[in-house]
Amino acid sequence: FAVVPLISLFNSSNNSSPAPTNLQSSKEELIKKFTEQEKSYQKILEREPKNTFALERVTDARLKLYQITGDVTMLQKSLPTLDELIKQNPKNQTLAALKHQIAIMIERESKKPAH
Repeated sequence: FAVVPLISLFNSSNNSSPAPTNLQSSKEELIKKFTEQEKSYQKILEREPKNTFALERVTDARLKLYQITGDVTMLQKSLPTLDELIKQNPKNQTLAALKHQIAIMIERESKKPAH
């Protein structure tokens, strides 16, 4: 599970400025890609709720969608799958650290003024 790259998502600033037009199409392609990834692995989890690979991929897709879109609901939706991964790997401190960072990000996002 690529947790280190996920943690690095939170170390880079989430820049919400509009993307230049030439980057907009690639941004939309990435959103589509990760949305499709999330949905396909979510279907696996409906059949096999403890499937570690699917849990990792759903969590990864949601965190990448947050990074691209800034949609805090993606962070919130990543918590249940991350909780299941932590249950399966209780000694994995990296997962616990990631959950803590996500909780901080959710808290920070909830304090931002609405636009």
